[in-house]
Amino acid sequence: SAAEAARQEQTTSPILGDQWTTASGQVDPIPGAEPLIFHALRVGDHEGFYRVVVEFTGEGTPGYFSSWADTPVEQGRGRQLPVEGVSYLDLMISGTSMPVEADQQAVYYSGPSNLAVGPLDVREDGTFEDTTHIVIGMDQAREFQIGFLHDPVRVVIDVRK
Repeated sequence: SAAEAARQEQTTSPILGDQWTTASGQVDPIPGAEPLIFHALRVGDHEGFYRVVVEFTGEGTPGYFSSWADTPVEQGRGRQLPVEGVSYLDLMISGTSMPVEADQQAVYYSGPSNLAVGPLDVREDGTFEDTTHIVIGMDQAREFQIGFLHDPVRVVIDVRK
């Protein structure tokens, strides 16, 4: 339910407990019966960490490649993205679909391109081919962790304060 989903996101514990890192990482996607369409982007301020939630309609579990970027750039075009900060966590969420059908376009994310929480500036760069691109600009390189929630499908990025 929507209430249960909201409760999961509001939990006061980081998504992976004490498993903080600054290292690049990669997880492969697990496809489902319905394509994953980027639907919502939210940020939250919790005790000890900031939370970024990227929600998808559809089924399966997305994958990701996370790395630190010197300069955040758009997928495909390579133009610099307007993101505040001095350190940039670049998150390529794989196994997602471009919204080509009308019903997919109807649920595709249409909110602001940048969301701020604390010293973070979260920028969505949309979905290109099978990858949804998110950049998190920070005031300094911070420890983070990435996990998943389901029903609906969400990628959760927790950034340590």
